[in-house]
Amino acid sequence: MSDYDLYLLDAALTTIFDFSADTQSGTQDPFEAIDSGSFNDVNNRLVIHQFSGAARYLHLNANRGRLNVNTSGQTSGHAAAVDAFGVAAVDVVTAGGGAFVGGATNPVETYSSDGSRRIFYTAAGTAITPGNFSSTGGAARQKPDIAAADCVATATPDFNPFCGTSAAAPHAAAIAALMLEANPSPVTAGVRTAFNNSALDIEAAGVDRDSGAGIIDAFRGVDNACIRGLTPVNKTISASGGAGNVVNVTTTGCAWIAVSNVPSWITVTGGSSGSANGPVTYTVANPGPNPRRGTMTIAGKTFIVSQATPVSAPCTITIPSGTAVGSGGGGLNLAVTASTVSCAWTAKSSVPWITITSGASGVGNGSVQYSVTANPGPGPRAGRITVNGKRFTVTQNP
Repeated sequence: MSDYDLYLLDAALTTIFDFSADTQSGTQDPFEAIDSGSFNDVNNRLVIHQFSGAARYLHLNANRGRLNVNTSGQTSGHAAAVDAFGVAAVDVVTAGGGAFVGGATNPVETYSSDGSRRIFYTAAGTAITPGNFSSTGGAARQKPDIAAADCVATATPDFNPFCGTSAAAPHAAAIAALMLEANPSPVTAGVRTAFNNSALDIEAAGVDRDSGAGIIDAFRGVDNACIRGLTPVNKTISASGGAGNVVNVTTTGCAWIAVSNVPSWITVTGGSSGSANGPVTYTVANPGPNPRRGTMTIAGKTFIVSQATPVSAPCTITIPSGTAVGSGGGGLNLAVTASTVSCAWTAKSSVPWITITSGASGVGNGSVQYSVTANPGPGPRAGRITVNGKRFTVTQNP
């Protein structure tokens, strides 16, 4: 057994102002307390004396007093229970009359108890690390878990404003009640997850000893607690697009909205908002020559719309079958008719006496200009111009 005593001395350590030296034989709570209300504690010294027994990890609480030499781990009691929500306090004034924004703008109160909390025994009284009750033994619990507003206005006499972690804790409980109203299914772990996912980070980055996961926000917390689903979760649309496309929203009764992130070709036509299960209808415009992908945000979830490459119309070229040219030759024109405006074609001559002078290639309807030299004889001759495999025959007599 260990017996520690507590003394309050002057700065020179020569005068004892008060002390607590109760017997601790194992049947009492290992607790010593001094009421220093009648003293000016500035520069006075607190001395802890090990009267007997083995060395133990100690917890010294100055009850909002500030120690020149201090350590972390002020939080204690029921707030440090495994499944409890230890709540740090953040002055509502730092919200500036609006909403908390997180970061250095919303620090915890200087009197808010920090963590972590070191526990040496299980609830059944079994030592967690038998024989080691020092700062390296037991188990350190992450406390506090979250932070909430204090110094809020109330109608209760003598509690306006209502400050302290005693005000922050019911504030957090009220937000938890709103979350459970939106989604009655979560157990403690579900509420904790929703708190952690929606809290605004303050103090040190991430989960820290002063504010836990950060300050909780009612709107963000309720929204995170809501269960919303989409059926289907994405959609592939044909190249032709069209109307009548439907996404079904399921929810636990939470409000939701649906918006297109590419309104130039995906348009929400019905069910743009709701607070119950319901459909969202949308249309998809006809695309250009390439495949594309766009999204809608529905009930806080991303819905992906994929549209395939449009099937191109076949490219067909039509030309006359041929022509007869006089013996003296000359410049001529070959009309090319294409089935689509995007249909490309190329013209080639099969003989040296037929020369393409212009329009050797084109897109859509066009023409090929060509020249034919004089026929030197002695007999007739024939040559070809080929456009995308189609033959145009030129005959010439001497």
